Amino acid sequence: MYHGSLATVGPWEALITFQQFLVLADRLGVVDMTPESIARITTVPLEIILKGIGVLETPDPRSRNPNEDGRRLKRLAEHRDWGWQIVNHAHYRAIRSAEERRDYMREKMREQRAKDRALPTPQEFEIFWAACPKKVGKGAAERIWRKIAPDETLTMQIIKAMTEQRGCPQWQKENGRFIPHPATWLNRKGWEDEVAKPAERRVAI
Repeated sequence: MYHGSLATVGPWEALITFQQFLVLADRLGVVDMTPESIARITTVPLEIILKGIGVLETPDPRSRNPNEDGRRLKRLAEHRDWGWQIVNHAHYRAIRSAEERRDYMREKMREQRAKDRALPTPQEFEIFWAACPKKVGKGAAERIWRKIAPDETLTMQIIKAMTEQRGCPQWQKENGRFIPHPATWLNRKGWEDEVAKPAERRVAI
C-alpha cells in the first residue's frame, strides 16, 4: 500500500481513509457504515473521509489490482450512498495474517530465549560439550539438547558417540574441516552415525 499509486500519487486523504477502512472492515472486507460514523469512530475529520472515499471509489489505471478497474471501494447497494466492500480485501488480510504470524513467532522466540537464560545448564550437557572437539555455538547446542531432553540411557549414548567420532579419520582431515558444529551434530542425530574405522595397514612380506 505504501509503494503503490495510492501512496505515490495520492491524495493523502485517500491513503488515510483506506487505512481506516482496513481497520474497520469485517472478515469479508465489508464496512457497512456511514461516512459520519467512520469519522466519529476514527476521529478523522469528515471532510477527509469524504474526499478519501471519493478517490477510492474512482477507477485507477495504475493500480496493481485490475478488479473493478482499480477501484479500492465498491458500494454495497446502488440505492444508498454508504456501505462499502473493500475490493481487494483478501490480499490485505493475507498480508496482515502473515505479519501477525511473524510477530507471534518472534515473541515466542524471545520468550524461549529468556527461559533458556533463566534455566541452569544441565550437567549432562556440560559433559557432552567437553567431549566436542569443535566448541562453537554452545547456546544453540544447549537449546537443541533441551529440546531432545535425553534420558540417562540416551545421554550416555550421545556422549559415547561423540567421544568415539571425534577420533574418526574424517574428523581429523585438513585441520578439522569436516568436524560438525555441536548443534548441527545434535540436530541430525549424529549419535546414530557409524564410526569410520581407520584403514588397516598392509605389512609387506
